[in-house]
Parts: sequence; structure tokens; C-alpha cells
Amino acid sequence: MNRIASILLLILSSFCVHSAEVHSISFTGLTRTNESFLRGIIQLREGEIFTDTFLEEDVYLLKNLNLFFDVQGVANAFQPELIDVTFEISEANYIYPIISASGFDDQLKLQLGVNDINFLGRAQSFGVLYQYYDRHSFSLFHISTASIHI
Repeated sequence: MNRIASILLLILSSFCVHSAEVHSISFTGLTRTNESFLRGIIQLREGEIFTDTFLEEDVYLLKNLNLFFDVQGVANAFQPELIDVTFEISEANYIYPIISASGFDDQLKLQLGVNDINFLGRAQSFGVLYQYYDRHSFSLFHISTASIHI
């Protein structure tokens, strides 16, 4: 009977998951993007329970911002129940030219401008555009991430 009880105890203990707490979160490779902006949109938080699912979802979210060439999430055990999380980031180019020329018959349409997709390091888009189509016009635009629910 004692052997059966020890086998049951062993089986039950294998189902128990030891939870580890997030000790620290760091970002490497950032040159322009604000770390505080990234901390605000990821799910992992310092002092909370670490899960692989949250880490995978945060890496996926950061990749989908289209601000980075590559994002890797690395979890290292600081102590048996403390995890250090590092997001290794390779930032992309943020300033893109806008060049367009088209037309038909005697009509000419020309666009020249520039767009910064990481304005102020917070994934905001800011740009200026000159357009000629029968007359000269200028556009200035700003798209904030405040309206985007991540």
C-alpha cells in the first residue's frame, strides 16, 4: 500500500507546475524606439508570473509593429524561481521616400515626399508630401498609435 501511495504522489507531483516570476525585462538593440512605449504594449510585467505563451505573443506583437527587422525573446533563469526576459531587437529603417509620377494625355501627376514611421520613437507616422496635378499642393500628416488598440 505504501508503494502505491508513493507512485500516486509521484504522478501528482509531475502535474504540479513550479511558477517562476519575471524578475526583469530588458530590450537590446534599440536605437530610436522608446523602451517605455514597448513596455506599455507587451503582456509580460515584472513581478508577475512568467509564461512561455506571453513571451511568444509579445514577440509576435513586436514583430507585427513593422518597426523591426527581427525580434527574439530570450528567457533566462536568474534564480530557480526568477526569470530575466530579454527582447533582442534589430531596428528597421524608419524614414521612407514617397515618389510617384503618372499621367495620361497632357495631364501629369507628380508626388514627392517623405514618411517617418517611427516618429518620436512611438510607432507614430509623420510625413510631408508635395503633389502636382494641375496645381501645386502640400500635405502634412500624422497618424498616432493612441487610436490603435493593441
